[in-house]
Amino acid sequence: MTDQPEPLQANGWYVLLEVVRGILRLAQTGNIIGLVLIALIAQVAFVTYKLTPEMLDRQMTEAYHLLSREKFYIFPLCATILAISFFCFYRCRMLKEEIKRISEVRSALIHGLEHGTMQHLAKHHPSNYTPE
Repeated sequence: MTDQPEPLQANGWYVLLEVVRGILRLAQTGNIIGLVLIALIAQVAFVTYKLTPEMLDRQMTEAYHLLSREKFYIFPLCATILAISFFCFYRCRMLKEEIKRISEVRSALIHGLEHGTMQHLAKHHPSNYTPE
């Protein structure tokens, strides 16, 4: 006989534990879209559970009419375009600063760090390599 632990039984607490682990994994990896989708699904499930069938029917009809209008999509579209524009502007500025920093380091290495003269390395052996 082997001393392997018995597999866990799939009950409600085990499922809840796995859901929490999945949410934490999404948060650790920075998957914001996954977290937003999970929050949206949880909110819809909670509201659906709490509403009576008559109220749920009315809410679903109103939600369908709201989503079928073209004006509903203008706000998310504009918000997405603004967010992408801000991100591109910020990234461009950050990359320009990094190019400037790298060019300063390069010119310091080419022209020498002190008085425009380069200094030879006494002994430089990368990876502990010693020539014979």
